[in-house]
Amino acid sequence: MFGIDNYLHFSGALVYVALGVYVLVGLLAIAGQILQDRRAVVAARNGLITATLLLLGACAGLMAAFVNGEYHVEYVFNYSERGLPVGFKLCGLWAGLNGSLLFWSALLAILGSIVGLQYRKEAEHPVGRRLEPNVYVVFAVIQIFFLIVIGFAANPFAELQDVMGAAHFAQRFPNGVPDGAGMNPQLQTYWMQIHPPCLYIGWVIFTVPFAFAMASLLSGDQGTYWIRKVRRWTLVGWMFNTTGIILGGMWAYETLGWGGYWAWDPVENASFLPWFSATAFLHSVMVQERRGMLRIWNVVLICVTFLLTIFGTYLTRSGIVSSVHAFASGSVGDIFFGLLLSVLFACIVLIAYRYRDLRSASTIDNVSSREAVFVLNNGILLAIAAAIGVLTLWPKISHEWFGRAITVGPPVFNTVTTPLFAVLLLLTALGPGLSWLRTSARSARRNLLLPSLLAVPCAALVQYCVVLIRGEHAPAIPGFEHFYPVGVINYCAFFAILVVVQDFLRTSRNRARRRKEPWLASAVQVAVTANRRYGGYTVHVGLAVMAIGIMCSGVFKEENSLTLSRGETKRWQGYEMTLQDVTYDTTSYVYRQEKIALDVKIGYSPATATDGSVTGALPADWTDNRASRTLYPERRSYPRTPQRPEPIDLRNPVIWHQPTEDLYVFYTQVAPGNGDAGRFKFHVHRNPLIQVVWAGFLLMVLGGIWAALPMARQRRTGLSD
Repeated sequence: MFGIDNYLHFSGALVYVALGVYVLVGLLAIAGQILQDRRAVVAARNGLITATLLLLGACAGLMAAFVNGEYHVEYVFNYSERGLPVGFKLCGLWAGLNGSLLFWSALLAILGSIVGLQYRKEAEHPVGRRLEPNVYVVFAVIQIFFLIVIGFAANPFAELQDVMGAAHFAQRFPNGVPDGAGMNPQLQTYWMQIHPPCLYIGWVIFTVPFAFAMASLLSGDQGTYWIRKVRRWTLVGWMFNTTGIILGGMWAYETLGWGGYWAWDPVENASFLPWFSATAFLHSVMVQERRGMLRIWNVVLICVTFLLTIFGTYLTRSGIVSSVHAFASGSVGDIFFGLLLSVLFACIVLIAYRYRDLRSASTIDNVSSREAVFVLNNGILLAIAAAIGVLTLWPKISHEWFGRAITVGPPVFNTVTTPLFAVLLLLTALGPGLSWLRTSARSARRNLLLPSLLAVPCAALVQYCVVLIRGEHAPAIPGFEHFYPVGVINYCAFFAILVVVQDFLRTSRNRARRRKEPWLASAVQVAVTANRRYGGYTVHVGLAVMAIGIMCSGVFKEENSLTLSRGETKRWQGYEMTLQDVTYDTTSYVYRQEKIALDVKIGYSPATATDGSVTGALPADWTDNRASRTLYPERRSYPRTPQRPEPIDLRNPVIWHQPTEDLYVFYTQVAPGNGDAGRFKFHVHRNPLIQVVWAGFLLMVLGGIWAALPMARQRRTGLSD
């Protein structure tokens, strides 16, 4: 009988078989390159597909172990338990260090197979034939590293008895392992099912452009073939990376209870760093395609992007920084540091070896050109990444250099990065309005003057709207006390948005006049035939919209602590809150629940509100037909078990989403008192324009998808063209 235990041993063996296959793939690709034998290259391609099937089988075996509750497997024991829903059991594949490495390797294998299948259709392209074996070699080397780590340092199929030792295992589990320790309750949310896969997919996809860049350096072919091949790959990886970052912010916002979505956590920052270099590449690659420039720079950016994904993996698994997202530290972190240094050394050597071949004949002739703005844009993006990286590692750096760890908090990150983001938004506005080679003063005025003027009232209007949302008495100059940074960021953001809107409207109008067709039909045709251009511009608009939402929701947010007993009512900032009831549920096998029913009504101006006073006479400006909702903040207590030695207390916030703001309520603790007579403490937030942040993210993703689609017609359109 081929039972689950046998299948687990078989699945673990598949990892070692895949390792052998990748060694064979690398040798075949090298042999095909040296001997100019296409049969060896085709065999290497087939080996990539075979290894993919092997690793998918290993992943299937590990997921089957989670579903079937095989708690004698150490990894399954640590991240699952009997009462865990099946959906979260499947998330165990990426919940911990060992499984996440296997998941990463399987994703990379799938990408290698896709690249191989693409080459079957392009086997006759002369440059592609020269690059193909080197691409396979790079894939094989990276996979060999991951599979060695999985097989010998972070084996997800290792038995609990082998890890703990036979004597300790027999003492702790004399009758076998009845249950697992369970997944961290904070991970038991639907965000766990979508956030980590998106982030991993984005990072793994960045391996494809790196493989092509290394292949071009190894083969000595520095043409535009590899650039054309990797642009869409990079864009897709960028979209997944962006989605993973924002989903992580949404997860933090809905579950952690501090009322925000980005805390500059070291692991959050590590996921952000490759985004900057990938964004820089997506801009500078246009300069190489259009003018044959920045060839060295583009190779460097691809290498930096891949290195930052490895750096993020090292940061997460090394324990050198303190983070709620980090895995347990161990030897795996040192191994990844070795990989980081090895890849860095290989990149430096290859770029130095091909330096003369990579030099461009063209140079930037005028600072008032689009390519000059792109270069400045790249510099700002990398400056932001460098600043975030240094500040993230500053506790470690200060400890090593000065003898004491200096913690850097969000205010420092905000102070350092806000001016850089303002410059980035300004360059985002200037780029579309400038021409290639050189921009005349007349063209600059025509493309930039009107948007730059209209951005002033738009920025002022947004700040005034926030004042109205908060219910304050409007000052003579609305929001003047927050002119910097909010006013500057909002102005630059609207400048970027209006430049894009003007470009699209004018281009559509010119086409309609030229072809004598309705404007709407012309607009659709412009959007379809120039999807790469206007998809990218939509990303710019989304980024600008997000910037407006981030600044307004961050600077103008309000928070307070309230203490209520049963039946008590308090007012705060336009809300009336009444604690209706408290219920206790002990029926769950996994946790005990304390749920509070909090009745919330909107109905009076915050100008007359107190900071949580007990309800007295209704204010004169109280309105009838008030919007109301019952919110249910709760606390879940996960008791101590033989598998989980420490109890866990988890409080989930509840959010009232409104078009202009969110009311965010977090139940903190029971105030002094006993039983039903006790008082309950809450932390409440008003987050204005928070929905604008998520709307900007949606625009960025839609724009990226739009730009990644194959162009209907290879035709340049737009103001500056």
